[in-house]
Amino acid sequence: GVAGLDVTMVDGDPADTSSIGADGSITALAQVDANAVASSTEGNADAEAGDLSTDATGIGTASTMNVVGFRSNGTFNVGDAANLNTDASVDLVANATSTSGVADADALLTNAAGLEQTGTFNIGAGATIDADSVITGDADATTVGNATSDSATADAVVTANTGADTSVLSIGEGGSFT
Repeated sequence: GVAGLDVTMVDGDPADTSSIGADGSITALAQVDANAVASSTEGNADAEAGDLSTDATGIGTASTMNVVGFRSNGTFNVGDAANLNTDASVDLVANATSTSGVADADALLTNAAGLEQTGTFNIGAGATIDADSVITGDADATTVGNATSDSATADAVVTANTGADTSVLSIGEGGSFT
């Protein structure tokens, strides 16, 4: 996965604690721009951006793409008047062209989140938390083949797009979470 700031504790013990002090400021950005282009004059063209299937050249197993601005699996405390800005930004483009054969273009994303917190998340009085996730994608497939097996398939799919995904959340008086 891609993370702007990953505060993952080795054993995932909820007692593990990380903090941003009073008046502290953190900006965490995870940004992915992936373009896949495949073309063939005789045969198939397969372009994949984001999640990759076993069809992708050189890949022995499939892989999924997860893009997170800020991730933590322990307790995370944000002090009074602190500022935490977390963003995930993803742009996927897949373009496949075959003169004679199958053209398959996939722009696929498993998960994008501005903030993922699986432990306890405590936001202090007057603190500001801003979490955003923005995804753009395009898939184009073209074939000019005349055989019955020639086809063009284009998929642009996102499984999950979340601004903030939290388990246990506590916000102090005057705290802000957008």
